[in-house]
Amino acid sequence: MKTKEYIKKLEQEIEKQKGKIAERKRLEEIKVIARDYDGDTKVVPSHELVEIIKNRPDEEKMMSGIDGLDKILDGFRRKQLIILSALSGVGKTTFALELTDRMRKYNPLFLSYEQTADELIQGFIERQDDVPLFFTPLKITDNSKEWIENKVIEGIAKWDSQVVFIDHLHYIIPFTTRRHDLAVGDMVRFLKQLANKWNIVIFLISHLRKVELEKRPTISDLKDSSAIGQECDTLIMLSREVRDGLMSNDTLLSVQKNRKKGKLGVVKLSFTGGKFYEFNWQEPEKKGFK
Repeated sequence: MKTKEYIKKLEQEIEKQKGKIAERKRLEEIKVIARDYDGDTKVVPSHELVEIIKNRPDEEKMMSGIDGLDKILDGFRRKQLIILSALSGVGKTTFALELTDRMRKYNPLFLSYEQTADELIQGFIERQDDVPLFFTPLKITDNSKEWIENKVIEGIAKWDSQVVFIDHLHYIIPFTTRRHDLAVGDMVRFLKQLANKWNIVIFLISHLRKVELEKRPTISDLKDSSAIGQECDTLIMLSREVRDGLMSNDTLLSVQKNRKKGKLGVVKLSFTGGKFYEFNWQEPEKKGFK
């Protein structure tokens, strides 16, 4: 190797080593800054969190007034996203409206996309039923995330709404060229973040894919995206007892997911006089749900 070439390579190696030394020094300086950080997102041992949690005020439990459901869930909690799902005609909207009545002290906000608020209330009037108390926009004019959040803020600011019902998921999915299941997952995550941001409970009605009428639906039967079941805190499914090929008033409420407590279970209800009541009906030995 010629002397000039040797000197050039030696100089290159020296510069390389200087760069490595400078990089190591920079990383050490970063570590010092990180070590001294004392903000809200600092890394702490789990035992320190135990003490923080123990010193918090008791978490509010929002009860549904359905004893069997409340025993399973131990109440709904703020910042939760609750999915209500069932086949068409089983009574998803009716059950959601009943929850607004049972939870009226939380000033529920109801965003109804499938039917207008006028149509819902007119139905109660025609049946000569008492109209449950809920708060709702005079008109639903948009299904964008921004519009939904604005109505949530308005409900909180004007009426102290602490629970929000949205009927239903598939009406608020924007038309897009990308995959529909990704759009569904994106909206569900947004609603979960919205519940957390505004310290409220959001109840979201969601459809099932087509399943047999006699079959008890499960989390795998949710329509369009697995993100619906993955992102929610609680999943409640309704199904009707089938007799002679027809849906009866006997209803099964099934808690399919319970992130807070982990406990799952079923509650037997009967749909009578436009309302759901707990009633321990008997299942036929060879008929009904499979």
